[in-house]
Amino acid sequence: MPPQPDSAPHNRPVYLILGRGGQGHDVLDALLAAGRKVAGVFDDDTPPLPSDVPILGALADWTRWVKPGTELMPGMGDPAERSRIAADIAALGGRLASAIHPRAVVSPRTTRQGRVHRRRLRDRTGRGPWRPHIPERQLRNRP
Repeated sequence: MPPQPDSAPHNRPVYLILGRGGQGHDVLDALLAAGRKVAGVFDDDTPPLPSDVPILGALADWTRWVKPGTELMPGMGDPAERSRIAADIAALGGRLASAIHPRAVVSPRTTRQGRVHRRRLRDRTGRGPWRPHIPERQLRNRP
């Protein structure tokens, strides 16, 4: 059995993230911004993360790290896959964690296990982040 992540100070939970696509990065950002200890990420793609959180293994390896009470957060974007992983977490005795970014404004009625609430970037007019418009013909001519 692989070594288990050390427990965080003051018996705070240690989190494991499953997958590191866009959703996985949002989960990691929210947990780190909230001061949570993230032991690592499981993913089949192994380039380093933009933080010092390690890649612990392939996505299929996460089940060997679970012991009762382990906090896990699915980081894949597909809702069906997240639901399947959530059922596997419960069956192995792990806990499905929630991640709320400290700058997110969240109604208490929307918070439950397995949710990720991230901050939304808006300017003073209420619009989201600026994205340049690239005409379709320029996109087709790119190498």
